[in-house]
Amino acid sequence: MNLTSLHFKILSCLEANNYSLNELSEILNISVFKVKRYINDIGNLLKEEDTLGIHEKLKKDRELLEKLKEFQTFTPKERESYIVMSFFKNNTINLTSISERFSVTRRTLSNDIQNLKKELEFFSLKIVGYNSYGISLEGNEKNKREFFELYFLKLFVEEKYLPKEFESFFLELNEIKKEYKVSKIVDMIYKVCEKWEMPRNTYTILHIEILIYLAIIRKDFEDESVKTVDRSIDLSEYTELNEVLEKIEFFSNYERDFVKKIFLKRKKMNFFQNNREEVLELRNFIEYLSKVLKMEIPLNDDLLMRLTIVLTMMKIKRLFNIVEIYIFNNQVAEDYFNKLKLVSNLVKKYYKNIDSFDRTILSITILNEINKDIERKIENLKNIVVVYNFLNIGLVKDICEEFKIEKLMKNMKFVSYRELDYFIETNSVKGIVLFEDIKLNKKYDNIKQIRFNLPVTKLDKFKLSVFLKKEDV
Repeated sequence: MNLTSLHFKILSCLEANNYSLNELSEILNISVFKVKRYINDIGNLLKEEDTLGIHEKLKKDRELLEKLKEFQTFTPKERESYIVMSFFKNNTINLTSISERFSVTRRTLSNDIQNLKKELEFFSLKIVGYNSYGISLEGNEKNKREFFELYFLKLFVEEKYLPKEFESFFLELNEIKKEYKVSKIVDMIYKVCEKWEMPRNTYTILHIEILIYLAIIRKDFEDESVKTVDRSIDLSEYTELNEVLEKIEFFSNYERDFVKKIFLKRKKMNFFQNNREEVLELRNFIEYLSKVLKMEIPLNDDLLMRLTIVLTMMKIKRLFNIVEIYIFNNQVAEDYFNKLKLVSNLVKKYYKNIDSFDRTILSITILNEINKDIERKIENLKNIVVVYNFLNIGLVKDICEEFKIEKLMKNMKFVSYRELDYFIETNSVKGIVLFEDIKLNKKYDNIKQIRFNLPVTKLDKFKLSVFLKKEDV
């Protein structure tokens, strides 16, 4: 039995919660029929008949997902990604060695390459075959880096679900990240840009990271196209940013210009002018929603900026068939209601003939008093970090505000997943809060972690008691 990345997306969902077939269909945006087929595949492998059985098995064995990676095979799109990845360090690659790695014929790989050629045309690139030594990626270096950058993005977004053969690629990038202090360079760039109200977000951080990786990996492939300065970009008044970019020795003018374009596009005072198409689309969308819902939805600049960033990324993901999943919370305030049920059962046991109304009132009153003390202790927690990936940082802060923990909110640090290693090197961290399906490095297993799925309510905040000492709970 072979599994694909879509099987692993379903497994990630079922690791978090027991979802129905309809709910999985909604999360993955595929038909219920397909979900059934994938569940049957997983069920046959794990000898389980339904989603509940799979969920229970995943809860019982936290290493099960990793063990199942041994059964994962490449999809055609993943084979294409692997071919592109092989071009990162070499302009020419040997198809025979790749076909042996995939256990597929050269004809199958040739079909994959035909599909790739359509994407390459968009970047004025082409693959040329040479009978004596393989295939070559041809075109100017600037276009190659633009193409590679979007493939890097695709790989990073789907990293958790990819076959094990991609691991060596991510390990190599982690080594580069450490050796060249990539997070420190990104932080240095961002500290300049933040002065002009350019908020941090993971997509932008990841874009800059990818530029750094490509500049280092493809240093020997530089040609005139990456050395040419784009004279249309005027940042003469922002000397500090120019100085920071000039200090990065391995950057070509292509990388420096790219960062400047990011800065100009995201800079608050230029934002709406540089994203006119997306802004117009959003205004029309909000107007449509207001009519259907028969209520006015205020579209202020802050909301417009957040939604525009989401819309921009939607277009990039559509172009490269990048599919993100969000595992929603189908058990809102589960911890609170489990405690309430426990207290209620004890009240019933003690007062044998109590009616359901009195039992509920007594239970809620007692539980609320218990929770007041726990809430006070939660408010006083220190060194708690909220790690976000592709959720907008503004939205993450809004989510945390739902917990109604103002004091803790002031002490919490909000850190992008891409900057977590760098942050932990220089800060004390006692707890990590997650709102996304993020796979953290095993070296952080000694730090307590709690993950929330949306939506959340103020009652869900009691899950944070996992960070309290045992004697405080």
